[in-house]
Amino acid sequence: MAKTPDTRPGSSSFLASFTRPTPAIVVLTVAFVVAAVVGTSFPGVSVFLPSWPAWVLRALDIAVLSAPLVIGAVLAVRVGTRPHAWVRALRRWRVGDLLIGACVGALVRAAVELSAPTTGSLEGPFVEEPSFSRYATLAVVIVTAVLLSPVIEEVFFRGIALPALANGLRGAGPTIAGTVALVLTTAAFVALHLLPLGGSAPLGLVIGTIGVGVGCGILTLVTGRLAAALAAHIVFNTIGVVLMLG
Repeated sequence: MAKTPDTRPGSSSFLASFTRPTPAIVVLTVAFVVAAVVGTSFPGVSVFLPSWPAWVLRALDIAVLSAPLVIGAVLAVRVGTRPHAWVRALRRWRVGDLLIGACVGALVRAAVELSAPTTGSLEGPFVEEPSFSRYATLAVVIVTAVLLSPVIEEVFFRGIALPALANGLRGAGPTIAGTVALVLTTAAFVALHLLPLGGSAPLGLVIGTIGVGVGCGILTLVTGRLAAALAAHIVFNTIGVVLMLG
């Protein structure tokens, strides 16, 4: 396992930005638990608003399911670091980050397709709806899968949880701290995707979430920036969407 970038105060890596990791980890843990509970028990907005358009209901569902991670991320940054410094460090990127991230995302998707090819269609659940509602719902699903979910999940798991854990464990040395932080954030990332499915998670989802979690975590630790992880996750999801639209 590669060593984490310099996590001492003053380092340019955003991994060093969490000077108060313990309260941030507590907030992140609570947010993760709430997100897991919501993901496994939330029946959907349609139960309460059955007459609303499908695309509005889908957008509201996404907002409810994303809220714990978004709120947890904001609070963790406020209690664990200086928000402006964290944002400045997080915004650093290089072209090489995007290229290597895209390659990693494509490789993980290839591993998924070789083991459990993607089947089904994104339009399947919406074909009976009026044209506008069908396409609006499809647009919400695509934007969420390609952009919204990758950004929210990468910021929460690799942009906040990973550096908070790495800083909290830095007394054990950079290699151990980075490895433990990678394992814990990947396990949480995988669990959040699999728990709503109970014991019926498809093989492709298991391979994909583990691959994205490990790949994006390593990219973040090695580069000290989030851009590569974002690119990997977006490319992975985008290819999946394209395959389901084909």
